[in-house]
Amino acid sequence: MEGAVRIYAGELNRSAGVARHDGAVVHTPSGASCSRIYFVGVLTEVNRAGHGFLRARVADPTGTIDIAAGRDAPQVTETLASLTPPAFIALTGTFRIDTWLPEPHIAVRPEAVRIADRDERDRWLLVTADRTLRRLEAQHPADRDEGVARVVERALAVIPETPEGDSQGGVRQAVMATIDRYSGPRGMDVADLVRYVQECGYPEPHIRDAIRGLLDDDECYTPASGCIKRL
Repeated sequence: MEGAVRIYAGELNRSAGVARHDGAVVHTPSGASCSRIYFVGVLTEVNRAGHGFLRARVADPTGTIDIAAGRDAPQVTETLASLTPPAFIALTGTFRIDTWLPEPHIAVRPEAVRIADRDERDRWLLVTADRTLRRLEAQHPADRDEGVARVVERALAVIPETPEGDSQGGVRQAVMATIDRYSGPRGMDVADLVRYVQECGYPEPHIRDAIRGLLDDDECYTPASGCIKRL
């Protein structure tokens, strides 16, 4: 079975879907082509449609996705029906293309649903940011959709800041993830590190504070002037 891809609602709503005999495939602006999604957000609405069918909406900070559950997934339908919005949930699912609407609409058919919490949602936002930015980086510059970078910024903006100006699972983790991704034998250029993390929506002073904190905590070191590397 194909692995589920992390996609923000704001990007999914900008995506194109293709209905096939073996299931729908979604092509996102950041370059993902997938038939399954992993999503963590807030259940905002649940409506029974009759005959064992249920419709729901789940939101992240970038938008909302539509959920359509039916008799082929009774446990999912039962779980959704038992919840009172708003509630954090995590789900995996396939896509359905509603072609009878004026414009084709992508909905998600959940395969599994479980209760989540804010911390799990925030971790999902961070990892999804990293995966989305990696897909953008892999594209030719002329093909990149700058709107997706703004979607990432909106997603990361909700992660709470600590009094020190860092964020719980926020800028410090973004810095470390960026170092892990781009480091070479001599580490990574600090100027490049700041620039990449700024693209995630973090201000430069917070990024440099996080870098200093990682050096003070012996999480990183400077193998050469102007470079940083994980220990």
